[in-house]
Amino acid sequence: MAKWKWVEPEGCELPNYDGPLETLVDETGREVCDFGYSTDYYPVDGTPPSKEDKALIAAAPELLDACKGLMLLIGIHGDDSIEHPAYLAAEAAIAKAEGK
Repeated sequence: MAKWKWVEPEGCELPNYDGPLETLVDETGREVCDFGYSTDYYPVDGTPPSKEDKALIAAAPELLDACKGLMLLIGIHGDDSIEHPAYLAAEAAIAKAEGK
């Protein structure tokens, strides 16, 4: 299971430079994504994610694995909830996360 985390950038000595924005990395330190650099030196569109969104993004691989495990468990036990809207919504969300 992949584990992601946000890392703070190292400082920069240029005037008016607030440095690169945080970077999401995997357990090996490989960059998963970043949100650009200081708009004074390297403008980018959009805004960094909120604290809550960052937590959700970092937890995404673990949430996906947990949801898949629960779906499998429900399916194995033949639970009547398989046709429940919550089950169907979870199934659709997993497919979306997997690019299906």
